[in-house]
Amino acid sequence: MQEDSKEHVKNCDKCQRHADIHLAPPHELKSLSSPWPFA
Repeated sequence: MQEDSKEHVKNCDKCQRHADIHLAPPHELKSLSSPWPFA
């Protein structure tokens, strides 16, 4: 039964679209703005 559900999730488009997977890169975020607004 678990194998059937795994295959269903692999083939189901909606299951993959709404999956709880975070695709952000594992790097530390860096600020793109200047520390001083006038610089």
